[in-house]
Amino acid sequence: MFPRFKKDVTIDFLNHKRVKNDGLEEQVYIKNNHEPIANREIWDKAQIIYAKNRDRFRGENKDSRKYAYQYPLSGMLVSLHL
Repeated sequence: MFPRFKKDVTIDFLNHKRVKNDGLEEQVYIKNNHEPIANREIWDKAQIIYAKNRDRFRGENKDSRKYAYQYPLSGMLVSLHL
């Protein structure tokens, strides 16, 4: 993930009115802007693990976590189909 600049633009400098930049100006992505906490290899492995866990707990039903935090003990019981 690279930092993106100019996500919104000022269209009226007197009122400081800003709008989302949907092609009004060119957006800029900066690669290797600073030294990362984790190198790219570790980052990619972590993203794969994160995606697997997300898909495993979410399953087929994309709304399965919809009410997970409605009550204090909601979401404590998870069915794993390994």
